[in-house]
Amino acid sequence: MSRNDRERIVDLVRDTADELTESRELSRLQEAISSIQDSYGQDHLHLTVVKGYLRKLITNDRIARYLEQYQPELLIEFRKIADMTSTLPSEAA
Repeated sequence: MSRNDRERIVDLVRDTADELTESRELSRLQEAISSIQDSYGQDHLHLTVVKGYLRKLITNDRIARYLEQYQPELLIEFRKIADMTSTLPSEAA
């Protein structure tokens, strides 16, 4: 076997190994995407429930006054969540 043949075989083995690695990475990525898709509905439901609960909290005058006095940064964030119209990031909506 010539040196050139050996180099071609080595290159072929490397290419095959690279393809296997890429295939494994693609498989792991597909599994991760599937997992995200499976949990999206449940996550969206939780966010909807939380939004409603926060809206109810911040429209209660006593709670809103307390938060405004002692935790104003929380009140700001609670209002942002309660006012959300989409769960998509603003640049994607």
